[in-house]
Amino acid sequence: MTGERKRIRRGRLLAGALAIGMLGAVTDAGAASMQDIKAIQLEIEKLRAMLESAKELKALEKAGLSHSDTSRMRKALEAKIQRMIDKLVVEIQGL
Repeated sequence: MTGERKRIRRGRLLAGALAIGMLGAVTDAGAASMQDIKAIQLEIEKLRAMLESAKELKALEKAGLSHSDTSRMRKALEAKIQRMIDKLVVEIQGL
């Protein structure tokens, strides 16, 4: 499995774990509002979309975009995905 595929898979697993953990945390706490839960669910969907975008970079490179451009885009996307994950973890812990 390539490094990119491992990162995408790890991101998907984390997104799923965040969703499951979020539901468990809300059930335990019982204090989170539905608006908070919906906002977090929306962020998880955005994260999943970003992970799918990472797949498309390989297709762009095959279509003729230079490796340096796709590499730069991949690094920027990975940084954004990591920021989203960090933000989600903090929000879920705040429930």
